[in-house]
Amino acid sequence: TGAPADGGLTCAACHRGADVNDGRGKLMILVRDYKPGVRQRVRVILEHPDAQRWGFQITARLSSNPAQQAGTFAVTETNQVRCADGASAPCNGLREFAEHYAASTYPGQRGRAIWDLEWTPPAAGAGEVTFYAAGNAANNNRVNTGDFIYTTSTTAAEQSCNLTTTPRLTSIRHGASFLEGPFALNTMITLGGSGFQRPGQSFTVEGQRSEERRVGKECRSRW
Repeated sequence: TGAPADGGLTCAACHRGADVNDGRGKLMILVRDYKPGVRQRVRVILEHPDAQRWGFQITARLSSNPAQQAGTFAVTETNQVRCADGASAPCNGLREFAEHYAASTYPGQRGRAIWDLEWTPPAAGAGEVTFYAAGNAANNNRVNTGDFIYTTSTTAAEQSCNLTTTPRLTSIRHGASFLEGPFALNTMITLGGSGFQRPGQSFTVEGQRSEERRVGKECRSRW
């Protein structure tokens, strides 16, 4: 991934081609600031005009201690997770690296590749997190020559909550009719109560569906 705490090693240790970050391609990490313990999406995008196969690896570290793992990556259909000792996840606190499967290298695909990862942030108080990634924009010649390696990093800040008490729910109603439930799947609802975030303050949430599921789960546990 090029993480300094890991010696700055990248895919270039095995894959030969142009200089790292040669300027013709680009590697990007898209991640928003995090809420402690709340799973969110991390997107990795790799671009190159000539590449026909793609690979990546990413790790998340505490900015205050780059040798320390920050949060955990989930294993999905498009990515696996390897631990610092070479084993597969769960890593139980060891440094971990999310990376492609053979099937998610997209042989023959041109222009760019995108991988969406699920990352659960660390607990409150961890502070800023730095993501380090390396990408291989390969030529699909089935050997380790003629490939283009890129590295990048970005940070995500910890979002703080200014609520001093737990919000109190007193009603759950249909968002349009304001009638009480039951509700069909994907229904917009209106929550009534006290102790909520002050009006005029908001934050952007990626993946609206997952946020609605969390609200629904919380409501079901209270009602």
